[in-house]
Order: sequence, then C-alpha cells, then structure tokens
Amino acid sequence: MSRDWHEDMEYCNRLDDKGQSFISPEVLKYWLQQAAEEKKRADKLDRAVEEAIEICEQMEDADDPLELLEQVLIKLQLVASFRERNKHNT
Repeated sequence: MSRDWHEDMEYCNRLDDKGQSFISPEVLKYWLQQAAEEKKRADKLDRAVEEAIEICEQMEDADDPLELLEQVLIKLQLVASFRERNKHNT
C-alpha cells in the first residue's frame, strides 16, 4: 500500500466540529512504519559511510586509488565489486 504524504497532511490538518484532527490510526501507523524503514536505511548508510571514511584514512601513497575507490563504493553499496563483475563476464 502506498499513500500520498501531501494528501495525508491536508487530511490531518482538517478539524472536525470539536476542533479535533481527522487523523486516523491507519494513517499514523502507515507513516510511522515508513519512518522506521527510512531510519533503518539511514542507519545502514551511516555505518557504511563511517567504514568508507576509515578506508580512506588508512590510505597510503603506495595504495592504488582505484582499488580504494572500489572498496569505498562497495561499502556504500553503490557498485558491485569489479572483480565479481569480471568473473561473471568471463
């Protein structure tokens, strides 16, 4: 199920005769679940960024910059390993 954030916000801002919001428990539950999922993704990305920074901090002049970049991108889950991709292409 998917919901429209703007429509739900308009719905929540409407008031009934008693000045109460029209918000329903289903709408609240849906957006709380979405927020929880987004937090999981953000936490996972945060950990990956920290690991990527650690990789960069360990870089020495003799290190291969492309290999370092590959390691960082893999940590950030932006690319698959070049080596893994090469195995599949052969």
